[in-house]
Amino acid sequence: MIQQKVEELVSEDFLGHMGQSTVELDQQSVGRPSRMDALQSQATAQAQQRRRDSQKNALAAALLRLDERVWLL
Repeated sequence: MIQQKVEELVSEDFLGHMGQSTVELDQQSVGRPSRMDALQSQATAQAQQRRRDSQKNALAAALLRLDERVWLL
């Protein structure tokens, strides 16, 4: 189950990468409110990435602890 969750997070990383890209200023097609929306979306995507990274680190640590327990048995 842990490995499956890690794989899900890696898949989400791939999908979330696009939302973290630099917000381009195109004054002909994007007005100020739209740019602010894009910046907010970018910040949200970056926060989600940090959350996924934290979860992956915790899951990796859990896998290591499980491996250590197997050797002790």
